[in-house]
Amino acid sequence: MRAKQIVLTAVVTLLGQRSLPAQRPAAPQYRQQPPFNLKGAFGTTGDWKAVVTAAINPAREIVSDEGASQSRICFIRAAPAASRCAYFRDLFHSKLAFQVMSSLSVRPLRSGSSPVSGLVMKADAFYSTGQIHETAIWVYDPQQDRFHLTAAVDSGEVRVFTSGPLNGFLVTADWHRDQGDTRWSDHRRDITVYRYSGNGGEAQFGKVLSYTTTKRYSAEDTGSIDTEQANIEAQVTSLHR
Repeated sequence: MRAKQIVLTAVVTLLGQRSLPAQRPAAPQYRQQPPFNLKGAFGTTGDWKAVVTAAINPAREIVSDEGASQSRICFIRAAPAASRCAYFRDLFHSKLAFQVMSSLSVRPLRSGSSPVSGLVMKADAFYSTGQIHETAIWVYDPQQDRFHLTAAVDSGEVRVFTSGPLNGFLVTADWHRDQGDTRWSDHRRDITVYRYSGNGGEAQFGKVLSYTTTKRYSAEDTGSIDTEQANIEAQVTSLHR
């Protein structure tokens, strides 16, 4: 009799395990990146630092009920005390829960007689079958003593030109979706061109041109901006005649 009870208990336990719903991944975990010193690169008033608190790189298959990402970048100064933060979800208008930072660097935005440098943050927003590449760029405004957002784009390819006819231009390229295209199809590209202008709090990358390529590129091609450069230069030049 005792043996039968033990076997019955085991069967009930197995059935209970099978009926349990699939476990969902835990909420995103966030990690603060070491402060990025901005005074040396931008000559700021006081010791401004950039601090990024971003999600830790998630698993490829993502199911989450956690809502929009809590990843953020903060510009912080100890004395006099100041702190200004921006969430990735607001910068890139994204409701995805998992957004990670891939790099933070100071890059030239324009060369020549009035050179400009910017703080460039690259990030990735993950969904269940892939990811979206995101880029945000800030410049320092000495009159208002703050960092001013000049651009925030989510594009497969992003390039800032600092020489030649496209000096001071930002160019993005994304797949153009035609009817019948699949993930592995060759795609035309949607090219968008932005020009840097203004100073301090008035500085921004404003859109000046957009077109769809006639050429189809491999789905995995990440060099379409380079291939299209001559065409972009010709169209930009014609706009300023």
